[in-house]
Amino acid sequence: MATPRSLDPGLTERIRAATLALLAERGFRDLRLDDVAARVGTSKQALYRRFSSKSEIVADAVRSLSAPPHANPPRTGSLRRDLVAVLGAAIRNLERTALGPAMRALVAEEHDEVLARALADVEASRRRVLRTVLEAARERREIDAARDIELDVDLLLGAAYARTLVRRIALERGSAERIVDAWLHGAAPVAPQPRA
Repeated sequence: MATPRSLDPGLTERIRAATLALLAERGFRDLRLDDVAARVGTSKQALYRRFSSKSEIVADAVRSLSAPPHANPPRTGSLRRDLVAVLGAAIRNLERTALGPAMRALVAEEHDEVLARALADVEASRRRVLRTVLEAARERREIDAARDIELDVDLLLGAAYARTLVRRIALERGSAERIVDAWLHGAAPVAPQPRA
């Protein structure tokens, strides 16, 4: 089997795009390689020259989306601004690109090791950016040195993932700010209002 780099990169990109579109339309189980080939205008053999299985084709397509919106994390000097920028870009990526539908389609397929690794790779790229922002804030002493950074990343991404991927609710403008503010300020109890 040839590597994708040794073959026509334009065709490989079209295969990725068709795979992601069909994955969003049909899910993984109903995605057929004959349909990918037909949509691209190529043969199924052209797919197998690049990849050994349907899982490998889908994994490659999903990994092509893994570059985070902020490959170099922002360094504004403000933890809040940095987190809002990174989380806002992650939310837009989930809602406006093929990444959200692809992740929804593949979450149920985690028993497939190839697909599970692809999802983990995409997730790792997003976590890395947030981790870098939080570690810089820790160095500036904006957050406690004893903070569990991995848990903080889970909390920040978790709200966005739960709404966009699980509940399938479109996040409104300002969602990144609200998520970040809730994380920054914690769940402080509301002071009781005096009775009139």
